[in-house]
Amino acid sequence: MRKNLSNSFYQEVLKKIKNEIVQGRRAIEESYRRQVLQTHWNIGKILEKPFKIEFRNSSQRASMVAKLAEDLNRPTSFFYDLSKFYRFYPFVPVTPLSWTHYLNLIRIDDEKKRKKFEDRAIKESLPAQKLYNLILAEKLEKKKIKEQYQLEVLAKPGMIPCARGKLYRYRCLFRKDILCAKGQALVDMGFGFLRTVDIPEWKSNGSPTPIRSYKDKDGYFVRRATKNPEYLYTYQATVSRVIDGDTIVLNIDLGFDSWIEEKLRLRGIDAAEISSALGIEAKAHVKKICEKVDFVVCKTYKEDKYGRYLADIFYSFKEKNSELVAQEGTYLNQELIDQGYAVIY
Repeated sequence: MRKNLSNSFYQEVLKKIKNEIVQGRRAIEESYRRQVLQTHWNIGKILEKPFKIEFRNSSQRASMVAKLAEDLNRPTSFFYDLSKFYRFYPFVPVTPLSWTHYLNLIRIDDEKKRKKFEDRAIKESLPAQKLYNLILAEKLEKKKIKEQYQLEVLAKPGMIPCARGKLYRYRCLFRKDILCAKGQALVDMGFGFLRTVDIPEWKSNGSPTPIRSYKDKDGYFVRRATKNPEYLYTYQATVSRVIDGDTIVLNIDLGFDSWIEEKLRLRGIDAAEISSALGIEAKAHVKKICEKVDFVVCKTYKEDKYGRYLADIFYSFKEKNSELVAQEGTYLNQELIDQGYAVIY
């Protein structure tokens, strides 16, 4: 005798099938997520050898990436991102995060900060877009704090407004009187020093474009940078000699294996004349600092009426990372004001 199909029995069967479909879909999605991370990490590993060993200069590297982008129908940034992913993560991350999460995380160069955001994304099960928003919000907050600090400085007597730059940021220029070969751009390195640099995919729209150079053991390579003029013309330098309390001669590393010796006037201050007792003390103070540090960081501005470039000087007795010195080092100009060796000019 045929048994009638009861509604409760049917619902139970339906529930089990739906559950299998859901579980299967989740398993496929999880397998796909892990495979995407593994594949991207593998490609980054493949790129490690040509990026680090085979090619001696950045133009060869960039040419290879341009060919890969054309043959694989991918943007050039895809290959640089995967190379960076492999460098930042020596092992494939075993986390519930997706490739889109890690695409946001590799934008953070600071390892501790990157780990902080990664841990938060895992703990709070953040979608990739939410993680991106948090990273962006922190950047904007830092910028807001920096701008607020500058406004506060302007309101305080005896304080010099100071915008800290970032090293090896330049502008690509377009000059009708200086022709560049295909795959090259004209870079303004500061101090009136121009040079052509290999950038195979470069397309100029005729307006100055900010770029940043990177160096590894094989040479230099260039990428577009954020449009922030205050970052420009910031360099690592060694001190050749101290002339007086507000004038020094630096041997400046312009990048791209180029150096220039330049006399700089410390911006915003006027030290006592060298013929006076206080002027002698001011020079001795600056000289003592310069003798104790391996290098200084200088952010330069336009020439004064005597043809000297103006500069903000930063130093640290302990820190050896020039990028950190630029962002966190002691501001020599302000120190001379605070200690009475100079006055606001």
